[in-house]
Amino acid sequence: MAPQRFFAGGKINLFLKTERLRADGFHDISTLFLPFSRPADILTVEWEAPLGIHVTASSPDVPEGKDNLVYRAAMRYAEAAGIAPNWSIHIEKHLPVAAGVGGGSADAGCILAALEKRYTRLGGDALFKIAASVWMFPFSSPESPGRRRDAARSSAPWKNSPSRRSYSFFRDFR
Repeated sequence: MAPQRFFAGGKINLFLKTERLRADGFHDISTLFLPFSRPADILTVEWEAPLGIHVTASSPDVPEGKDNLVYRAAMRYAEAAGIAPNWSIHIEKHLPVAAGVGGGSADAGCILAALEKRYTRLGGDALFKIAASVWMFPFSSPESPGRRRDAARSSAPWKNSPSRRSYSFFRDFR
């Protein structure tokens, strides 16, 4: 089977207020954010690679292997779905690293969506739990503004935005 390509856009915080520091080292936040689809990182997935999960990246600033959020998300998906993974994932970076646009988390969310599209084993609630377990928070519309308040590792579409039926995942704040 030929490798497949998937696109992971980022987000811009239109408003972000960092609030109290929690005991777990994270801050509660309030934010309003706008997701964007371009520019986007490109994830190329080979579904029939040697046994295991192999993650590489075009940027030396992105960790590879087990230290990468994409690896962690893919591994947790495999565990939850009861799949023996044999995936090779290459991340071609177009979003800046550590710039606050959610690139690494969007990449991890992208691989969760790609895995669910291929295997259809888990569904939305399980995907949200996986996302939260790798320090991401989900929101339900990658093309409409979203809001988030406090540490609930969840978010919602902004009440004035149109609804969509797709998901993006962004990392929690330390």
